[in-house]
Amino acid sequence: MGRYQQEFRRSLADPDQFWRDASELTRSGKILRKTMRGIADGNDEPVPSTIEDLAALDALRPLLHGG
Repeated sequence: MGRYQQEFRRSLADPDQFWRDASELTRSGKILRKTMRGIADGNDEPVPSTIEDLAALDALRPLLHGG
């Protein structure tokens, strides 16, 4: 099973923990939440400078779009 599928299943099984973990990938969960809301609304959001793992946002995009 690929990483996307594992993370997708984890997001469904325990969404609170999934999003807590996702927000810890940045120094600022507030900025990440704003960015994730923008992506969920269909906006092409840039990667904020506060994200330490640049691949994290790309991994979240399909989930936020209903992947």
